[in-house]
Amino acid sequence: MKRFVEYFLGVIVVLLVVASPLYAEAAPKPNPFYNHFRFVDSTKKYTKVKFKFINNHIIIPFSVNGSDSLMFILDTGLSGVMVTALQDNRVLTLNYARKIMLQGLGKGKSIEALASTQNTFRMPDIIGENVDILVAMDDIFDFSIRTGMLINGIIGGVFFKNFIVEIDYPNGVLKIWNPKFYKRSKMRRYKQYDLDIPDDKCFVKLNVSTNGKSSPMKFLVDSGLSNPIWIDTRSETVLVPAANSIYSYLGYGLNGDIYGRVSRIPKVRIGDFSFKSIIAAFPDTAYIGSAENLNYRNGSIGSEILRRFNVVLNYPDKKIGLRPNTNFKNVFFMDMSGIEVGSISPGYPGYKVITVRENSPADKAGLRVGDQIISINEKFCLTMKMNDLMGILNGKKGDVIRMEVLREGNPIKVQFILKDVL
Repeated sequence: MKRFVEYFLGVIVVLLVVASPLYAEAAPKPNPFYNHFRFVDSTKKYTKVKFKFINNHIIIPFSVNGSDSLMFILDTGLSGVMVTALQDNRVLTLNYARKIMLQGLGKGKSIEALASTQNTFRMPDIIGENVDILVAMDDIFDFSIRTGMLINGIIGGVFFKNFIVEIDYPNGVLKIWNPKFYKRSKMRRYKQYDLDIPDDKCFVKLNVSTNGKSSPMKFLVDSGLSNPIWIDTRSETVLVPAANSIYSYLGYGLNGDIYGRVSRIPKVRIGDFSFKSIIAAFPDTAYIGSAENLNYRNGSIGSEILRRFNVVLNYPDKKIGLRPNTNFKNVFFMDMSGIEVGSISPGYPGYKVITVRENSPADKAGLRVGDQIISINEKFCLTMKMNDLMGILNGKKGDVIRMEVLREGNPIKVQFILKDVL
């Protein structure tokens, strides 16, 4: 058995049996229970896990192959597990790893990653056995910068498929059920829809109506998407950008930033629920054409919609349950400042500007990418949490934002007014 140590992302990664074009050693035959998460005690009915909810991401801890606790974003739009970043010189042991190239959303080149099999995940009461992991060689998503805390990866449908999971967004709690003890009568309190779950990703078919037009649409249920809804412009749908839509930065994919049109839809009914002034994104096909063929779905429903419900994800019975919670009538925000902020050093106080939308209020006020934020509306940012800072920037139309930033060592004061561009 060959063993070596490779350094990247400031972390020591120990690879046990490395398979590559230059060196290959056969790994053991895969266990039929690959990517198998289960209760350590098979008689336990359920367990509760508190989660952090930052920038519309559910974040929970796992230990991987005996590591210290690592923080993962729970992402139903992903089938497997990806480690995206490690910090603080932590050691992660990977079993049977080989190098591969990955291509996804965005216009960038394919990225190099390690594919590793037969790994073990642990959290209180739950173990994941023979889990496949992809390890990115670079921090491609900048999750840690965008959330203000150390984020080590993403975990998808492989975690959900053997459980029934209740998501309580207002209280930040996952209730993870052993399916054999879950009373299906509990689902009567929810509006239920059938799920299609190919490759551990869950899709739901819903009837969508707007402006007197109606059509069935197939959506990826994507808790890792922070926006309300994305529409694939290559598919036929009743949802189209309005005349006053804007071209804007939408987010980040595996291979870089994603741009497209953003539009406010005055009223839309999705399934049994009506929404007013929902924000819909229509990605430019130039940024999604290199990814998987998306023609089998019309779009994705993200966490800005999901967080308005208590959600039951029932993969074993292929059902999703939705029940409106206290967030249901919250206003759908369109960024009115024109900037996205991130952490200067994840896990420590301090924020900086990481994107500026062209012709936005922040752009016209002179803010630039890289500006370090000292204060906002006379509040010192070093004492702020990310959600508090975003709460000010996501204020009401007409709110005045006063910021002091540091640029190349020089303090600069700027002021702008939040403006709804849609």
